[in-house]
Amino acid sequence: MTGVGPWRGGLAASGLRGAGWRLAEDPFDADLLVVAGSPGARLGAAIAELRVQLPRHVETLWVTASGAPIEPMLAMTLARYAPLRIAQSDRDADLATLVEAARPFEARIGAKENIDAVLPRLVELDGASDLASEDLVLSLGPIHPALATPIRLILALDGEQVRDVVRDPGYAVHLPIPGDPVIARLDPQAPAAARVTAALLHEGLPNVNAAIAECERERASLFLHACARHLWILGMVSGARELQMAADTARRRGTLATAIPILLRSRRLQSAIRLRMRGIGSIARADAAKAGLRGSVGRASGLRDDARAAGTLASAYERLGGSVLADAPTGGDDAARFERRLLEAERAMALANAADRADGAQVALAQQDRVEIELPRGRLIVSREPDGSLLVDPASAGLLEFLPAMLIGARYADAIAIIDGIDASAEEAERARYASSVAQVA
Repeated sequence: MTGVGPWRGGLAASGLRGAGWRLAEDPFDADLLVVAGSPGARLGAAIAELRVQLPRHVETLWVTASGAPIEPMLAMTLARYAPLRIAQSDRDADLATLVEAARPFEARIGAKENIDAVLPRLVELDGASDLASEDLVLSLGPIHPALATPIRLILALDGEQVRDVVRDPGYAVHLPIPGDPVIARLDPQAPAAARVTAALLHEGLPNVNAAIAECERERASLFLHACARHLWILGMVSGARELQMAADTARRRGTLATAIPILLRSRRLQSAIRLRMRGIGSIARADAAKAGLRGSVGRASGLRDDARAAGTLASAYERLGGSVLADAPTGGDDAARFERRLLEAERAMALANAADRADGAQVALAQQDRVEIELPRGRLIVSREPDGSLLVDPASAGLLEFLPAMLIGARYADAIAIIDGIDASAEEAERARYASSVAQVA
């Protein structure tokens, strides 16, 4: 068994004894990353940078003296990539003993992160043993037409098939600043919904109908824009332009000139859906429920999670006619997600118009300690803890966590469509993560 440590430069304590472990000549062949002591800011950044480059199955062991503090942000960063274990020792220690006695690190940022779950490893593909080959490692992102926000994915390919996926976070990171109202700008692509969330948490909402109208137009515009981007990637330029114009119209409070059901029945679009979307990136209903997927992605797999139907503003939405689509597709593949977004965009515009007509009968809502509101990518849950801090749980965090499992085993050409069809926002996940940190520090 190989390991990392002892390592010069403070990455591992010189007092650790190997006991069957040896220093890996190449860190990328290691089975364990050992961190000893309490690293400062510069060394902590170097450790995090090394951690993101190692495979997912390489665990991290952090060894400290008894009672020594653990830097929480660095620990939570390390725990996002692979299991992190904490060991304490005041004397020369046997590495194997420390590994055996170490306890798993657990922390909550937004929703509780389960770092003890089995992480995906390289999978054996059909026929892989018949032909010897080496994996091709490609970097996708952080800027790519298929990525809604900056995300970097490291893909290991065996021929055309994806064997392993590692997400390299940090390209959409926003450092916590005490007192920064980060809740009000969680998703930079959906500022209206985030502002409504912030208002409900602090002073309350004086006019619910006006807020719903603004949020639903924003939702319609983002859904149409996402579908237009999807058609661009698949090579349907004319359809993409039509949807992009519809997205701009929705944002300007105009009336949609595109009839979504008629567009979905068009021969060219149905051909693209059948050839390039049908059966791609399928998510079974049970898998979606287990992973806690939300928003249009979860609903496209048959889930009924929608904060507009069961959330803070549910009663106001019910007075406007509700958001449930009875005949929307639930097949769980890329085609179902695409078709559902188009139909939900049309329904969002109808809700916005209904809210405008009802604006005369203003409805107010008082300050809340728990807010569940439907952002374009799904249900956002923000709760105020007894100590006054905020716990933020966005939909994009779950989508990004589930993305690698969807890509493993897929063709590389289909992987691009799968990533775009999920439409997860790294910015939303990172800002929510730091929103919790800022609220706890402030």
